[in-house]
Amino acid sequence: MESIFESCLIGKYSDTGRVRKANEDSMDVFDAAGMKVFVVCDGMGGHVGGQVASQTAIAAIKQFMLNHVFTDPREAITNAIIAANDAIIQRAQAQPELNGMGSTCVMLVVTSDGKVYYGHIGDSRIYIVANHQIRQLTKDHSFVQTLVDAGEISKDQAEHHPRKNEITNALGLPEMQPPTLCNEPIEPEAGNCFLLCSDGLSGMVDDRHMERVVSKHEINIQQRAKKLVQMANEAGGKDNITVELVEFAVSTRNGGVQNKESNKKVFLSIGVSVIVILAVLVTAYFFVFRKIGTDKNEAPETVKVERTAQDETIQVLYMKGVVETIVKGIIPENEIILTHGVTEGKKYIKTLEPGETSISIQWRDEAFLDTDLSEVAITILLTTNEKREYTRHLKVTINNDPPVEAPENEVDQGEPGVFQPSGGLKPGQ
Repeated sequence: MESIFESCLIGKYSDTGRVRKANEDSMDVFDAAGMKVFVVCDGMGGHVGGQVASQTAIAAIKQFMLNHVFTDPREAITNAIIAANDAIIQRAQAQPELNGMGSTCVMLVVTSDGKVYYGHIGDSRIYIVANHQIRQLTKDHSFVQTLVDAGEISKDQAEHHPRKNEITNALGLPEMQPPTLCNEPIEPEAGNCFLLCSDGLSGMVDDRHMERVVSKHEINIQQRAKKLVQMANEAGGKDNITVELVEFAVSTRNGGVQNKESNKKVFLSIGVSVIVILAVLVTAYFFVFRKIGTDKNEAPETVKVERTAQDETIQVLYMKGVVETIVKGIIPENEIILTHGVTEGKKYIKTLEPGETSISIQWRDEAFLDTDLSEVAITILLTTNEKREYTRHLKVTINNDPPVEAPENEVDQGEPGVFQPSGGLKPGQ
Protein backbone atom coordinates (compact mmCIF):
# COMPACT_ATOMS: atom_id res chain seq x y z
CA MET A 1 0.00 0.00 0.00
CA GLU A 2 1.39 3.37 -1.03
CA SER A 3 2.10 5.79 1.80
CA ILE A 4 0.59 9.26 1.65
CA PHE A 5 4.06 10.59 2.41
CA GLU A 6 5.26 9.33 -0.96
CA SER A 7 2.74 11.68 -2.57
CA CYS A 8 3.98 14.76 -0.67
CA LEU A 9 6.18 17.16 -2.62
CA ILE A 10 8.48 19.15 -0.34
CA GLY A 11 10.43 22.34 -0.99
CA LYS A 12 12.39 24.27 1.63
CA TYR A 13 14.81 27.16 1.65
CA SER A 14 16.27 29.59 4.17
CA ASP A 15 18.36 32.73 3.75
CA THR A 16 19.94 35.35 6.01
CA GLY A 17 18.42 38.21 4.02
CA ARG A 18 20.12 41.49 3.17
CA VAL A 19 20.23 43.17 6.59
CA ARG A 20 20.87 40.61 9.34
CA LYS A 21 24.40 39.39 10.07
CA ALA A 22 23.34 35.80 10.77
CA ASN A 23 20.40 33.51 10.10
CA GLU A 24 18.40 33.10 13.32
CA ASP A 25 15.75 30.96 11.61
CA SER A 26 15.79 27.15 11.82
CA MET A 27 13.65 24.50 10.15
CA ASP A 28 13.35 20.73 9.87
CA VAL A 29 11.32 17.97 8.21
CA PHE A 30 11.33 14.50 9.76
CA ASP A 31 9.30 11.32 10.27
CA ALA A 32 8.11 10.35 13.75
CA ALA A 33 5.55 7.88 15.09
CA GLY A 34 3.86 7.34 11.74
CA MET A 35 3.68 11.07 11.00
CA LYS A 36 5.66 13.53 8.90
CA VAL A 37 6.52 16.66 10.83
CA PHE A 38 7.36 20.11 9.43
CA VAL A 39 8.72 22.86 11.72
CA VAL A 40 9.88 26.45 11.21
CA CYS A 41 11.25 28.54 14.11
CA ASP A 42 12.29 32.20 14.06
CA GLY A 43 14.78 32.98 16.85
CA MET A 44 14.96 36.19 18.87
CA GLY A 45 17.62 37.63 21.10
CA GLY A 46 20.39 38.76 18.80
CA HIS A 47 22.41 36.89 16.20
CA VAL A 48 23.76 34.48 18.84
CA GLY A 49 20.80 34.08 21.18
CA GLY A 50 18.25 33.91 18.37
CA GLN A 51 20.21 31.27 16.53
CA VAL A 52 20.61 29.16 19.67
CA ALA A 53 16.92 29.56 20.57
CA SER A 54 15.57 28.41 17.21
CA GLN A 55 18.02 25.51 16.96
CA THR A 56 17.25 24.44 20.53
CA ALA A 57 13.52 24.53 19.79
CA ILE A 58 13.87 22.40 16.64
CA ALA A 59 16.06 19.84 18.44
CA ALA A 60 13.66 19.60 21.42
CA ILE A 61 10.61 19.17 19.19
CA LYS A 62 12.29 16.46 17.14
CA GLN A 63 13.53 14.59 20.21
CA PHE A 64 10.10 14.76 21.83
CA MET A 65 8.27 13.53 18.71
CA LEU A 66 10.71 10.67 18.19
CA ASN A 67 10.37 9.44 21.77
CA HIS A 68 6.60 9.69 22.31
CA VAL A 69 3.50 8.22 20.71
CA PHE A 70 0.15 10.05 20.71
CA THR A 71 -3.28 9.09 19.44
CA ASP A 72 -4.18 12.77 18.98
CA PRO A 73 -1.74 14.74 16.78
CA ARG A 74 -2.91 18.00 18.38
CA GLU A 75 -1.79 16.72 21.75
CA ALA A 76 1.56 15.79 20.21
CA ILE A 77 1.97 19.33 18.79
CA THR A 78 1.06 20.96 22.10
CA ASN A 79 3.44 18.86 24.18
CA ALA A 80 6.28 19.13 21.66
CA ILE A 81 6.06 22.94 21.70
CA ILE A 82 5.92 22.96 25.51
CA ALA A 83 9.04 20.77 25.51
CA ALA A 84 10.74 23.28 23.21
CA ASN A 85 9.82 26.12 25.55
CA ASP A 86 11.27 24.26 28.54
CA ALA A 87 14.46 23.47 26.61
CA ILE A 88 15.06 27.14 25.75
CA ILE A 89 14.47 28.25 29.35
CA GLN A 90 16.87 25.58 30.68
CA ARG A 91 19.51 26.56 28.11
CA ALA A 92 19.24 30.25 29.09
CA GLN A 93 19.57 29.35 32.77
CA ALA A 94 22.69 27.31 32.03
CA GLN A 95 24.19 30.09 29.90
CA PRO A 96 23.32 33.51 31.40
CA GLU A 97 24.71 35.29 28.33
CA LEU A 98 21.73 33.86 26.42
CA ASN A 99 19.17 35.25 28.86
CA GLY A 100 16.17 36.73 27.06
CA MET A 101 16.43 34.57 23.97
CA GLY A 102 13.23 33.14 22.48
CA SER A 103 11.67 31.86 19.31
CA THR A 104 8.45 31.64 17.34
CA CYS A 105 7.28 28.26 16.05
CA VAL A 106 4.94 26.87 13.41
CA MET A 107 4.45 23.13 13.33
CA LEU A 108 2.52 21.05 10.77
CA VAL A 109 1.91 17.31 11.06
CA VAL A 110 0.70 14.97 8.29
CA THR A 111 -0.68 11.65 9.56
CA SER A 112 -0.55 8.35 7.73
CA ASP A 113 -4.22 8.71 6.70
CA GLY A 114 -3.46 12.01 4.95
CA LYS A 115 -4.88 14.43 7.52
CA VAL A 116 -3.07 17.68 8.30
CA TYR A 117 -2.83 19.19 11.79
CA TYR A 118 -1.01 22.36 12.82
CA GLY A 119 -0.21 24.62 15.76
CA HIS A 120 1.85 27.76 16.34
CA ILE A 121 3.42 30.26 18.73
CA GLY A 122 4.30 33.84 17.70
CA ASP A 123 4.05 35.44 14.27
CA SER A 124 5.51 32.83 11.94
CA ARG A 125 2.70 31.66 9.68
CA ILE A 126 1.07 28.76 7.86
CA TYR A 127 -0.91 29.30 4.65
CA ILE A 128 -2.79 26.97 2.34
CA VAL A 129 -2.88 27.56 -1.41
CA ALA A 130 -5.69 25.86 -3.33
CA ASN A 131 -7.21 26.62 -6.73
CA HIS A 132 -5.18 29.83 -7.10
CA GLN A 133 -6.47 31.10 -3.75
CA ILE A 134 -4.34 31.64 -0.63
CA ARG A 135 -5.66 31.51 2.94
CA GLN A 136 -3.77 32.20 6.16
CA LEU A 137 -4.43 29.37 8.62
CA THR A 138 -2.66 30.85 11.65
CA LYS A 139 -3.33 34.13 13.44
CA ASP A 140 -0.30 36.07 14.66
CA HIS A 141 0.34 36.31 18.39
CA SER A 142 1.26 39.98 18.05
CA PHE A 143 0.39 43.43 19.32
CA VAL A 144 -1.06 44.62 16.00
CA GLN A 145 -3.20 41.47 15.75
CA THR A 146 -4.86 42.45 19.03
CA LEU A 147 -5.66 45.81 17.41
CA VAL A 148 -7.14 44.03 14.39
CA ASP A 149 -9.20 41.74 16.61
CA ALA A 150 -10.48 44.80 18.52
CA GLY A 151 -11.51 46.45 15.25
CA GLU A 152 -9.14 49.39 15.77
CA ILE A 153 -7.17 48.82 12.56
CA SER A 154 -7.67 46.79 9.40
CA LYS A 155 -5.60 43.80 8.33
CA ASP A 156 -3.98 45.89 5.60
CA GLN A 157 -3.11 48.61 8.12
CA ALA A 158 -1.56 45.97 10.37
CA GLU A 159 0.93 45.05 7.65
CA HIS A 160 2.32 48.61 7.74
CA HIS A 161 2.04 49.28 11.47
CA PRO A 162 5.31 50.43 13.15
CA ARG A 163 4.82 47.87 15.96
CA LYS A 164 4.03 45.04 13.56
CA ASN A 165 6.88 42.81 14.76
CA GLU A 166 6.08 42.95 18.47
CA ILE A 167 4.83 39.52 19.48
CA THR A 168 2.78 38.60 22.54
CA ASN A 169 3.63 34.92 22.91
CA ALA A 170 6.86 33.04 22.24
CA LEU A 171 9.01 30.08 23.17
CA GLY A 172 11.41 30.92 25.99
CA LEU A 173 8.89 32.64 28.23
CA PRO A 174 8.17 31.11 31.67
CA GLU A 175 4.60 32.34 31.27
CA MET A 176 4.26 31.14 27.67
CA GLN A 177 0.64 30.49 26.71
CA PRO A 178 -0.18 27.11 25.09
CA PRO A 179 0.08 27.01 21.29
CA THR A 180 -2.92 27.79 19.14
CA LEU A 181 -4.07 24.63 17.34
CA CYS A 182 -6.31 23.87 14.39
CA ASN A 183 -9.90 23.16 15.37
CA GLU A 184 -10.25 20.30 12.88
CA PRO A 185 -7.73 18.51 10.66
CA ILE A 186 -7.56 19.37 6.98
CA GLU A 187 -7.95 16.66 4.33
CA PRO A 188 -6.10 18.12 1.34
CA GLU A 189 -7.23 17.84 -2.26
CA ALA A 190 -4.75 17.07 -5.02
CA GLY A 191 -2.72 20.19 -5.74
CA ASN A 192 -3.22 21.79 -2.31
CA CYS A 193 0.00 23.28 -0.97
CA PHE A 194 0.84 24.35 2.59
CA LEU A 195 3.31 27.18 3.11
CA LEU A 196 5.17 27.52 6.43
CA CYS A 197 7.28 30.66 6.77
CA SER A 198 8.97 33.09 9.11
CA ASP A 199 7.89 36.73 8.99
CA GLY A 200 10.90 37.47 6.82
CA LEU A 201 8.67 36.30 3.96
CA SER A 202 5.19 37.39 5.09
CA GLY A 203 6.48 40.80 6.15
CA MET A 204 8.02 41.52 2.76
CA VAL A 205 5.80 39.78 0.19
CA ASP A 206 2.03 40.11 0.06
CA ASP A 207 -0.39 37.18 -0.11
CA ARG A 208 -1.20 37.60 -3.79
CA HIS A 209 2.44 37.36 -4.85
CA MET A 210 3.01 34.34 -2.61
CA GLU A 211 0.02 32.58 -4.13
CA ARG A 212 1.21 33.24 -7.67
CA VAL A 213 4.62 31.70 -7.00
CA VAL A 214 3.25 28.68 -5.11
CA SER A 215 0.79 28.05 -7.98
CA LYS A 216 3.56 28.04 -10.63
CA HIS A 217 3.42 24.28 -11.22
CA GLU A 218 5.54 24.61 -14.35
CA ILE A 219 8.56 24.86 -12.02
CA ASN A 220 9.38 22.29 -9.36
CA ILE A 221 8.51 22.85 -5.71
CA GLN A 222 12.11 23.50 -4.61
CA GLN A 223 12.43 26.24 -7.24
CA ARG A 224 9.19 27.77 -5.96
CA ALA A 225 10.56 27.84 -2.41
CA LYS A 226 13.72 29.57 -3.62
CA LYS A 227 11.68 32.03 -5.70
CA LEU A 228 9.69 33.10 -2.62
CA VAL A 229 12.91 33.79 -0.72
CA GLN A 230 14.31 35.67 -3.71
CA MET A 231 11.20 37.89 -3.83
CA ALA A 232 11.57 38.73 -0.13
CA ASN A 233 15.20 39.70 -0.71
CA GLU A 234 14.29 41.80 -3.74
CA ALA A 235 11.75 43.62 -1.55
CA GLY A 236 14.47 44.56 0.92
CA GLY A 237 15.31 41.34 2.80
CA LYS A 238 15.02 43.11 6.15
CA ASP A 239 14.85 39.85 8.14
CA ASN A 240 15.89 36.22 7.84
CA ILE A 241 13.66 34.35 5.41
CA THR A 242 12.61 30.71 5.77
CA VAL A 243 10.11 28.78 3.64
CA GLU A 244 8.77 25.23 3.70
CA LEU A 245 6.28 24.05 1.06
CA VAL A 246 4.24 20.85 1.40
CA GLU A 247 2.21 19.97 -1.69
CA PHE A 248 -0.13 16.99 -2.08
CA ALA A 249 -0.04 15.22 -5.43
CA VAL A 250 -3.21 13.25 -4.62
CA SER A 251 -6.41 13.89 -2.74
CA THR A 252 -6.51 12.48 0.79
CA ARG A 253 -10.23 12.90 1.36
CA ASN A 254 -12.10 9.76 2.46
CA GLY A 255 -8.93 7.78 2.78
CA GLY A 256 -7.40 8.93 -0.52
CA VAL A 257 -4.37 6.76 -1.25
CA GLN A 258 -5.29 4.46 1.62
CA ASN A 259 -8.12 3.14 -0.58
CA LYS A 260 -5.82 2.59 -3.54
CA GLU A 261 -6.91 -0.99 -4.16
CA SER A 262 -10.59 -0.10 -4.15
CA ASN A 263 -9.82 2.91 -6.34
CA LYS A 264 -8.17 0.60 -8.85
CA LYS A 265 -11.39 -1.38 -9.10
CA VAL A 266 -13.41 1.80 -9.57
CA PHE A 267 -11.01 3.09 -12.23
CA LEU A 268 -11.07 -0.29 -13.96
CA SER A 269 -14.87 -0.22 -14.05
CA ILE A 270 -14.85 3.32 -15.36
CA GLY A 271 -12.24 2.38 -17.97
CA VAL A 272 -14.33 -0.54 -19.22
CA SER A 273 -17.41 1.71 -19.41
CA VAL A 274 -15.49 4.34 -21.36
CA ILE A 275 -14.21 1.73 -23.81
CA VAL A 276 -17.75 0.45 -24.38
CA ILE A 277 -19.08 3.97 -24.94
CA LEU A 278 -16.25 4.79 -27.33
CA ALA A 279 -16.91 1.58 -29.24
CA VAL A 280 -20.58 2.54 -29.64
CA LEU A 281 -19.66 6.06 -30.78
CA VAL A 282 -17.09 4.79 -33.26
CA THR A 283 -19.59 2.33 -34.65
CA ALA A 284 -22.23 5.05 -35.01
CA TYR A 285 -19.68 7.37 -36.62
CA PHE A 286 -18.74 4.60 -39.08
CA PHE A 287 -22.33 4.08 -40.27
CA VAL A 288 -23.17 7.78 -40.50
CA PHE A 289 -20.13 8.77 -42.53
CA ARG A 290 -19.15 5.57 -44.31
CA LYS A 291 -20.22 6.93 -47.75
CA ILE A 292 -18.52 10.31 -47.43
CA GLY A 293 -15.29 10.70 -49.43
CA THR A 294 -15.52 7.32 -51.25
CA ASP A 295 -17.47 5.70 -54.05
CA LYS A 296 -17.52 2.39 -52.20
CA ASN A 297 -19.75 1.35 -49.33
CA GLU A 298 -16.71 1.10 -47.08
CA ALA A 299 -15.51 3.80 -44.72
CA PRO A 300 -12.15 5.34 -45.70
CA GLU A 301 -9.20 5.28 -43.37
CA THR A 302 -8.73 8.35 -41.18
CA VAL A 303 -6.08 10.57 -42.73
CA LYS A 304 -3.83 12.56 -40.42
CA VAL A 305 -2.88 15.91 -41.87
CA GLU A 306 -0.10 18.07 -40.40
CA ARG A 307 -1.05 21.66 -41.29
CA THR A 308 2.38 23.15 -40.73
CA ALA A 309 2.26 25.23 -43.89
CA GLN A 310 -0.52 27.43 -42.53
CA ASP A 311 0.80 27.82 -39.00
CA GLU A 312 0.68 31.38 -37.78
CA THR A 313 1.42 33.64 -34.84
CA ILE A 314 -1.42 35.28 -32.91
CA GLN A 315 -0.70 38.38 -30.85
CA VAL A 316 -2.80 38.99 -27.74
CA LEU A 317 -2.60 42.41 -26.09
CA TYR A 318 -2.93 43.20 -22.37
CA MET A 319 -6.57 43.49 -21.37
CA LYS A 320 -9.09 42.32 -18.80
CA GLY A 321 -11.84 39.74 -19.11
CA VAL A 322 -11.88 37.15 -21.88
CA VAL A 323 -10.14 37.61 -25.23
CA GLU A 324 -11.65 35.89 -28.23
CA THR A 325 -9.55 35.03 -31.26
CA ILE A 326 -10.94 33.54 -34.47
CA VAL A 327 -8.52 31.23 -36.29
CA LYS A 328 -9.59 30.81 -39.90
CA GLY A 329 -8.40 28.56 -42.67
CA ILE A 330 -7.92 25.59 -40.39
CA ILE A 331 -9.47 23.15 -42.87
CA PRO A 332 -10.71 23.32 -46.47
CA GLU A 333 -14.07 25.02 -47.01
CA ASN A 334 -15.77 21.82 -48.12
CA GLU A 335 -15.24 20.23 -44.70
CA ILE A 336 -16.88 20.84 -41.33
CA ILE A 337 -15.20 20.58 -37.93
CA LEU A 338 -16.73 17.77 -35.90
CA THR A 339 -14.44 17.53 -32.87
CA HIS A 340 -11.65 19.70 -31.48
CA GLY A 341 -9.13 19.81 -28.66
CA VAL A 342 -5.87 21.32 -27.50
CA THR A 343 -2.80 19.38 -26.38
CA GLU A 344 -0.64 22.22 -25.07
CA GLY A 345 -1.35 25.53 -23.39
CA LYS A 346 -4.38 24.22 -21.50
CA LYS A 347 -3.69 26.63 -18.65
CA TYR A 348 -4.44 29.55 -20.93
CA ILE A 349 -7.41 28.20 -22.89
CA LYS A 350 -10.97 28.49 -21.62
CA THR A 351 -12.92 27.11 -24.58
CA LEU A 352 -12.50 26.20 -28.22
CA GLU A 353 -15.78 26.59 -30.07
CA PRO A 354 -16.03 24.75 -33.42
CA GLY A 355 -17.34 26.66 -36.42
CA GLU A 356 -17.79 25.70 -40.05
CA THR A 357 -14.11 25.90 -40.99
CA SER A 358 -12.66 27.95 -38.14
CA ILE A 359 -12.15 27.85 -34.37
CA SER A 360 -13.07 30.49 -31.81
CA ILE A 361 -10.48 30.55 -29.00
CA GLN A 362 -11.31 32.23 -25.70
CA TRP A 363 -8.40 33.17 -23.43
CA ARG A 364 -8.75 33.31 -19.66
CA ASP A 365 -7.61 36.16 -17.42
CA GLU A 366 -4.77 34.03 -16.06
CA ALA A 367 -2.89 34.42 -19.32
CA PHE A 368 -2.31 38.07 -18.49
CA LEU A 369 -1.53 37.83 -14.78
CA ASP A 370 1.94 36.39 -15.30
CA THR A 371 4.12 39.23 -16.53
CA ASP A 372 6.89 36.74 -17.35
CA LEU A 373 4.64 35.04 -19.88
CA SER A 374 5.32 36.31 -23.39
CA GLU A 375 4.64 33.31 -25.59
CA VAL A 376 2.43 30.19 -25.56
CA ALA A 377 2.60 27.25 -27.96
CA ILE A 378 -0.70 25.55 -28.77
CA THR A 379 -1.42 22.42 -30.75
CA ILE A 380 -5.03 22.16 -31.91
CA LEU A 381 -6.39 18.77 -32.97
CA LEU A 382 -9.44 18.64 -35.23
CA THR A 383 -11.54 15.86 -36.75
CA THR A 384 -13.70 16.66 -39.79
CA ASN A 385 -16.59 15.06 -41.63
CA GLU A 386 -14.14 13.92 -44.32
CA LYS A 387 -12.62 11.57 -41.75
CA ARG A 388 -9.44 13.60 -41.57
CA GLU A 389 -7.54 14.57 -38.46
CA TYR A 390 -5.86 17.94 -38.68
CA THR A 391 -3.07 19.16 -36.44
CA ARG A 392 -2.57 22.93 -36.28
CA HIS A 393 0.35 24.54 -34.42
CA LEU A 394 -0.14 28.11 -33.24
CA LYS A 395 2.29 30.43 -31.48
CA VAL A 396 0.68 33.11 -29.34
CA THR A 397 2.67 36.17 -28.30
CA ILE A 398 1.36 38.11 -25.31
CA ASN A 399 1.98 41.79 -24.68
CA ASN A 400 1.59 42.26 -20.93
CA ASP A 401 2.28 45.99 -20.90
CA PRO A 402 -0.73 47.56 -19.14
CA PRO A 403 -2.54 50.48 -20.76
CA VAL A 404 -1.64 53.97 -19.58
CA GLU A 405 -5.10 54.50 -18.19
CA ALA A 406 -7.11 51.58 -16.85
CA PRO A 407 -10.71 51.38 -18.09
CA GLU A 408 -13.27 52.94 -15.82
CA ASN A 409 -14.57 50.79 -12.94
CA GLU A 410 -11.78 48.27 -13.45
CA VAL A 411 -8.97 47.44 -11.08
CA ASP A 412 -5.43 47.58 -12.41
CA GLN A 413 -3.94 44.09 -12.31
CA GLY A 414 -0.40 45.18 -12.99
CA GLU A 415 2.31 44.15 -10.60
CA PRO A 416 1.27 45.54 -7.17
CA GLY A 417 4.03 46.64 -4.86
CA VAL A 418 5.09 44.31 -2.11
CA PHE A 419 4.56 45.45 1.44
CA GLN A 420 7.46 47.33 2.99
CA PRO A 421 6.99 47.20 6.77
CA SER A 422 8.90 49.86 8.64
CA GLY A 423 10.14 50.07 12.21
CA GLY A 424 9.43 47.76 15.11
CA LEU A 425 11.51 44.80 16.21
CA LYS A 426 10.73 41.67 18.09
CA PRO A 427 11.63 41.72 21.78
CA GLY A 428 15.37 41.37 22.24
CA GLN A 429 16.27 42.32 18.67
